[in-house]
Amino acid sequence: MSSILSLTEAYEKLNQAFFDALDENKRLSSEGAIMRKALVEIAEGRGRYSMDPLEHAGNTIEDMKGLAGDALAAVSGKRE
Repeated sequence: MSSILSLTEAYEKLNQAFFDALDENKRLSSEGAIMRKALVEIAEGRGRYSMDPLEHAGNTIEDMKGLAGDALAAVSGKRE
């Protein structure tokens, strides 16, 4: 009887580990999509443009910081 209980406990632990792994996979997939969206926007050069090079650079840096902060906040649940 003891070995049947041991097998049942082992099965339950493996089953729980399987479902935990599925949940983690969903979380990581979601985070990857959020990060990819931010990186695509940066790579495409979207943002506020200016004819003044210094103003343009400043706008670009601020926009990238905002995109990265928003992506990190969406992934971690808090704004860095």
